[in-house]
Amino acid sequence: MLNLKCLVILLALSCLGTCRNLGNDKTSRNSPRIKEFVTINGSEYYIDSDSWLTQDQSKTDCITRNSRLVTFSSREKYNDLVTYLSTRGLGWTWFWTDGLRPVSSSRWFWSNSNTEITQFLWAVNRPEAQSLSQSRCITFSFDFKGWDDDPCNIVLPHVCEKC
Repeated sequence: MLNLKCLVILLALSCLGTCRNLGNDKTSRNSPRIKEFVTINGSEYYIDSDSWLTQDQSKTDCITRNSRLVTFSSREKYNDLVTYLSTRGLGWTWFWTDGLRPVSSSRWFWSNSNTEITQFLWAVNRPEAQSLSQSRCITFSFDFKGWDDDPCNIVLPHVCEKC
């Protein structure tokens, strides 16, 4: 009986680091955990793959670092960042962007500047047809080859960019 108790405790302890976000299929539970500022082609980013936050919480975290959630003005900027993330073992990890589709709207905005998004980098078959009764936020990963839209209240890692 003691061995069974030890096994249960060991399983519970091992799950603390990898099972933090059960129920959210947007994450790779075995991805490396990093928190670092990096410069990629002249843009400075803070990558936090260790903190699992909603989009609003991620925005707040970025503000504390004198930055904002990442936005993408070009395919090149997107490719540069996801290529870097992939080289760090984060290719399957989903991250928040600052992109938002408010309730009752069919238009997408970069919320930090309230700028309407006119150039989209959606992955195949995205965005999903969703009810306008819920806000949707833009997420991205290297292996998905573009953006996805998700409920803004799920928890994911995030990338901030210096203002």
